[in-house]
Amino acid sequence: MKKLANPYFITLLLIYFIGFFKVQAQSKYEDPYIEELNITYQFEKSIQVARYHFKKANSNEEKLFYNNCIIRAYKNMEKNDSMLIFMKYSLDLLPSVHDSELICYTYLKMGLGYRLNLDINNSTKYYLKAANLAKKINCTIVLVKAYDELGSLINTENLNMNLALYYLNLSIKYTNAENFDVNNSKNLTAKIMALDHRADLYLALGNSKESFNDLFLAKTLLIKLPNNEFYLKNINTNLSKVYAAIGDRINCEKYMNEALKISLAINHIRSIKESYRYLADISFNFKDYYKAIFYSLKSENYNDKSAENIYSKIY
Repeated sequence: MKKLANPYFITLLLIYFIGFFKVQAQSKYEDPYIEELNITYQFEKSIQVARYHFKKANSNEEKLFYNNCIIRAYKNMEKNDSMLIFMKYSLDLLPSVHDSELICYTYLKMGLGYRLNLDINNSTKYYLKAANLAKKINCTIVLVKAYDELGSLINTENLNMNLALYYLNLSIKYTNAENFDVNNSKNLTAKIMALDHRADLYLALGNSKESFNDLFLAKTLLIKLPNNEFYLKNINTNLSKVYAAIGDRINCEKYMNEALKISLAINHIRSIKESYRYLADISFNFKDYYKAIFYSLKSENYNDKSAENIYSKIY
């Protein structure tokens, strides 16, 4: 017992507990197993794991976290009706939760969920809630994501391009903040997505040069990101669109074919279909009608529902 009272032993014990709780704090809102399942596109399994933990949860905070994991999986599976059901569970839990960071992330999830369910007013409302709370608690990653999603939403809905650019510029501005660690893969992903969305807006504004700058910077940053295939596919697709806008068919087809190769490698059916459809549109725009028909048929082969028929465009 005297040895246990030794100051050296007590110091070691304190270091151990401080280290333990520090690790706990860092991983409070992460489940490594669920993250791994999402990265490997095992969304059904991630739902099963999240539901198991939800039932075993000892607090409403835990329940809210795992319910949000279920929402994320349904979003990735494009099952918007199921996602909306679980979003209601999260909204019911929110009043009994007191963790500001968790509430912040939940607002962000609600904004995205409502956007995918085409409820623009509620989507905007929750993105702004997430951003306002993130400012108060200095949660920079949520600020970056919320402003990025707001800018992208406004641009997609053609509401106000100047306002969309304002929010996207704010998002990228916060990625340069001192407390925003770009060596963290989630932070890096958020910056890449913000650059990608701003490039899309610049293209809509007819500013090809700025669009290229954002996309090539995003592509450079992607080298540092593990499991970057899906994001790289998006960047290549958007580079192809910018080259199409300036009439460069060679580079336009080059980047779209790179996007197609990635989609085939990860066997992402919707992306494969989209890539073939874009290649068909490219061929049509450059008056290569045989290729347009060929790629449109390829696109339809990957579609289990009635595909858009581009023959009417051709004829």
